Amino acid sequence: MRTWTRSVIRRECGRCTAPIKPGDPALRITFTVGAAVLWRCALCEGPAPDDLPALAAAPDKPASIQRIQQLLTATTRDWKQSQGNDV
Repeated sequence: MRTWTRSVIRRECGRCTAPIKPGDPALRITFTVGAAVLWRCALCEGPAPDDLPALAAAPDKPASIQRIQQLLTATTRDWKQSQGNDV
């Protein structure tokens, strides 16, 4: 299936390797068999349709990823302290 969408993240065109920035129109090619998805830029696949909706806000990070980031930034002990069980 071929559908024109706006890229949410930075990608590369599968044909010319040009960068597809967030918000740029891109052709998403999916196959009925398998989970492969190909991305093409507007220069390779012709002009994008004019009625593409604007880019919506990026989805928020899941709570689990936010919690992991909090735990990683909360540890202030260096490696020497953690080896000696010093507080």
